[in-house]
Amino acid sequence: MNAHLRRSPRYVLVSLFCMGLSNAILIAADRLGFSSAAVVILSAVVLIPVGFLFQARVTFAIRPNLEAFSRYAAALALNVPLSWLVLFLTHDLAGLDMVLAAPLATVLLFLWTYFVSSWALARRSPHPTEGTLQ
Repeated sequence: MNAHLRRSPRYVLVSLFCMGLSNAILIAADRLGFSSAAVVILSAVVLIPVGFLFQARVTFAIRPNLEAFSRYAAALALNVPLSWLVLFLTHDLAGLDMVLAAPLATVLLFLWTYFVSSWALARRSPHPTEGTLQ
């Protein structure tokens, strides 16, 4: 639990950056006429590698590696259908403007993303040396 508390401020900072980038992509692509499914996929294609690099280095203080990226990408790939579902319900069906629907989807996925990031990137050794790059 202590490791989660130490990581929390770093996770929030990185996540705020990623949320801003994601929302900018979602809103801009929507304004360009892309469907909800297309904007979610576009956002994921950009955000999964960007988020991985920042979360690995800043939040979890590890050197990025293919094994961790594979776990992270697989876990965050679950965000694609979840994001699409929220956008479909709020934007496509309910008629909310993407300026409101995109942040709503982002907030709903915030905690989920922290837990899957922890699973994908947290050290697995019995005596972690958090804060130093391996």
